[in-house]
Amino acid sequence: MNKKIFISVNLSLLFLNLLFFTLIAKHPERIGTPDEYSKIAQGIAFSGKYIRHPIPYPETEDLSSNYMKWADINNNPDSIRMPGYPVFLSLFYKIFGYEKRFPVFANILLRLVTINIIFLMFYTTFNPHMAIFFGIISALDISSLVYTFYLTTEILFTFFLVLSIFSYKKFSISSDKRYLFLTFFLSGICVLIRAIAIFFPLILLIGSILKDRRYSLKIILCFFIALSWTVGPWVYRNYKVFNVPGLTAISGFNMFYYNAGGAYLMKYPGSSWEDAEQALEKKYAYVIESEDFKKKNSFEKSVILGNLGKQYIMENKIDYIKAHLKGTVFSLMQIAGRITFLITGKFKGTGIFASMFFKTALKKDLLLSIIFTLYNLFLLFVYFMALKGCIELFKRYKDNNFNCIIFFTILYFMFLPGPCGLLDFDRFRVPVMPFILFLASYGLFGGKCEKSSGGNACV
Repeated sequence: MNKKIFISVNLSLLFLNLLFFTLIAKHPERIGTPDEYSKIAQGIAFSGKYIRHPIPYPETEDLSSNYMKWADINNNPDSIRMPGYPVFLSLFYKIFGYEKRFPVFANILLRLVTINIIFLMFYTTFNPHMAIFFGIISALDISSLVYTFYLTTEILFTFFLVLSIFSYKKFSISSDKRYLFLTFFLSGICVLIRAIAIFFPLILLIGSILKDRRYSLKIILCFFIALSWTVGPWVYRNYKVFNVPGLTAISGFNMFYYNAGGAYLMKYPGSSWEDAEQALEKKYAYVIESEDFKKKNSFEKSVILGNLGKQYIMENKIDYIKAHLKGTVFSLMQIAGRITFLITGKFKGTGIFASMFFKTALKKDLLLSIIFTLYNLFLLFVYFMALKGCIELFKRYKDNNFNCIIFFTILYFMFLPGPCGLLDFDRFRVPVMPFILFLASYGLFGGKCEKSSGGNACV
């Protein structure tokens, strides 16, 4: 790889991030800090316990989830959030106190390292044009840039996700079982950061078995050992504290409020999430308002609500399918809200194609609507080129094991959130965007690779 290109791309990315950091450093109140993560991190840092710490701070931090009213949060051990990110955040709170700019700066460095890992992962594939395009669109990925300035899981999770894929590539090339163990270990850390990654290690397990069937038993053994070292202690903790050998109580709450809630939104167009929440709670009030339900802990309540959510989904299958597909599509697109809040301190939403379809957005801010409509059209171009790049990769190589891992990783993290995409929009594409951008780069310039002294630069 041309060192001048490598350095120039990194300096450009660093400059853009530091430009935003300079702006945000003067307005730390604009740094998004969900209450659950922040309070748990404070609990770890200041009391040494995995609880929500009750220390008051000047800015208001609202509970970000409607299901929090059912959680045991009053100085009780937390059962909702996975420990990876609160532990990471607590390290900065422990050293610097309640200062949010230091973890933001760490996010900037993590994002730069993540992009460079992608460079390293495909260094034999990049020609100058491809490297420049990848660097530019990585810098212009608004969602990744915005979440760099949010104290949420996205940047840390993306880093470990990319690192686990990189380790798998090393294994696929060398068949070295040490890389395989590292792959499973890193995927276990991904699970500890975000529960949505619970089945991601299975994708890597299936891929590694298909890669080398002769050592299936060793691979499975390696898989269980690695996860027992990472996820195992957390599951044991939950069993000891809540008498439930599970990862988190959040899954059942999500099933009830977001998955079933999404189906409600499709069934009753024009309804809001608050309408869906109230309607579902009213429909199942005979369970939720019972004394037996109120006496249960968070895990037990989650199971009950999860079953109620599944019941509602089965009664409204078509509406749920619509919500799932629409949520997935929305996750691929970009709205103005968070980036405008970082810059101006005011939350301005535009919708996906605001200047075309949303008259209210046009009346509020015509210029903003047009800008983000154009950006979403650019994203559609990126996705088209990513699809083209994926097809070309499968055509070019006989051994498509690693290509399949990339493809199914993108598919898994984009499709699984489903209706949640109606609420959080771009959040769910952040972890897989580096892979999508690589495929788009390959779709544009992969066919222009030339022979090098070391072999085929496209391999």
